[in-house]
Amino acid sequence: MFWENHDATVIRDPQYMSAIFYHNEEQKRMAEETKEEYQKTLTQQIATKTIPASTFYNAEHHHQKYLLRKTPEVFTYLKFTNEELVTSPVATRLNGYCGIYGKLSDLEKEIDSFGLDKQLQFELRRVVCRAILPLEPSAC
Repeated sequence: MFWENHDATVIRDPQYMSAIFYHNEEQKRMAEETKEEYQKTLTQQIATKTIPASTFYNAEHHHQKYLLRKTPEVFTYLKFTNEELVTSPVATRLNGYCGIYGKLSDLEKEIDSFGLDKQLQFELRRVVCRAILPLEPSAC
């Protein structure tokens, strides 16, 4: 999923780079193996770095769940605190859907588990449909 959900061949500034942070040799080995396998499917070289994990700092609040924040018809109704945005699995899933990282059929399978009221579910479906319509016209 990691390799298929972003362009690992783009070289970016350090704060936006593609990276896998590992905590032990097993994680490092797995990261490097999957990178080698994925590389076989590409013509360009993968730029993703494999780096030992060290001290981690959260981004500033305005960067947290950026795609969700850019979707006011969903974000304004959630009433999450800044801390909840960082830690909430629901905010993470919604952020992905707002960025078109998921299909409408995927959303339908889990939307009830998010604990959203019916109006917010409707708005989220509209956002996802509007975003994916050019890509998958038959999906909506």
